[in-house]
Amino acid sequence: MKRSIAAGVPWEEESLGQVATDTFDLLVDAISDCQRAGLVRSEEPENLAISAWSSVHGRGNDLYRWTSRRN
Repeated sequence: MKRSIAAGVPWEEESLGQVATDTFDLLVDAISDCQRAGLVRSEEPENLAISAWSSVHGRGNDLYRWTSRRN
């Protein structure tokens, strides 16, 4: 059974790793839904999710470094 903080599970009830896994699963599910609707190309949804996940985290890291230099 999938659980996530989006479903109201408090942080302290799950490890950070489990929260990350659940969040990634939500992303894979969303990509799968978009594929069924014809909005996203047909490819393994996990591969597309890894690409999206990496892009967002990389961009977040860039933003953090940029704002850190300004202060």
